[in-house]
Amino acid sequence: MTEDLPFDAYIERTRALIRKVAPETVVEQRLPFESGPANATRNALLIHGLLDTPFVMRDIAARLTDYRSRAILLPGHGTVPDDMLRVDYRDWIKATRYGVDSFGGDAPVLVGFSTGAGLAVHYAMSAPVRALVLVSPGIRAKDPRAWATCWVKHLGLVHRRLAWASVMPDDDTVKYESFAWNAGCQFYDLTRAVAKAAETGRLTAPVFMAVSEDDATIDADAARRFFETHAPEGSRLIWYSTRPEPPSADPRIEIRTSAYPEQRILNFAHVGLANAPDNPHYGTEGDYVNCLHYRGDEPAWAACRAPDNRAVRYGEVTEANLEKAKREGCVLRRLTYNPDFEGMMDAVAAFLEGVR
Repeated sequence: MTEDLPFDAYIERTRALIRKVAPETVVEQRLPFESGPANATRNALLIHGLLDTPFVMRDIAARLTDYRSRAILLPGHGTVPDDMLRVDYRDWIKATRYGVDSFGGDAPVLVGFSTGAGLAVHYAMSAPVRALVLVSPGIRAKDPRAWATCWVKHLGLVHRRLAWASVMPDDDTVKYESFAWNAGCQFYDLTRAVAKAAETGRLTAPVFMAVSEDDATIDADAARRFFETHAPEGSRLIWYSTRPEPPSADPRIEIRTSAYPEQRILNFAHVGLANAPDNPHYGTEGDYVNCLHYRGDEPAWAACRAPDNRAVRYGEVTEANLEKAKREGCVLRRLTYNPDFEGMMDAVAAFLEGVR
């Protein structure tokens, strides 16, 4: 990536790249973007998660009304899933640095979702930023066997299919559904790099974090412990849970419920926290539903994807939720939006007001 490339030229170059492999109808959705007032005096860099595109940051950017917001596209993303076979997390670090540098030296707020949050933390451990906003932060993978992805990925040298943990329909127009072992390996290597940076570096900017206790992708407790250990004064964490008990004695942690029985929501999922309920793709009336956990079970797959099915329950894909739905004669659809999105963004606005 050319470090002195103007951001508008970066968008156009990315547009040309995506156009080579994707239909025109989805190109705009996947692009890096810039939003906010032209005369804004404060800047925010938004960094998406693993397999995602900048689309997942659009709802957050729309609420940062006083900021010039820029969202980057991480290398390997937004084109075709095969590009994840060759990607390296150090390219994501370089892309993050480019995004920060594109503001011309003014320290921005870094807003990261999942893997993007890990990249934001890694950068902020050794360079100045105004603040960190971390949503579903990828500090550590939920699966303790994540390290093994860096070994299993080499099976792709034996047979191409073995390079993939799962091959899916890839019906989501703004996110890969298929998962390459190398994608998991690069995420794992990034979390190791974050941990190493934390040994020698220090966060000086305040941190806003939002995480679901039931997250099945990242280790929510590891994220919380990282917050308690490394987040400086003025930081805040929203902990979404179905339980009223606080996860620790840290007074900076606010518990908010993730159970909305009237909406048939059991709890909050990793993929949903950054999306508003009115999101045209992932929201309550969105054109995409996440039922990948039922692949191979055609009746459940069809029931999960059926529109206006009152037998659908929403939440994170956990054994407990799957069993609960089955006991009730229902199916589980992964929740792809945050019912408390406006409340979360009000908290973000109040937090950022305090770090001016």
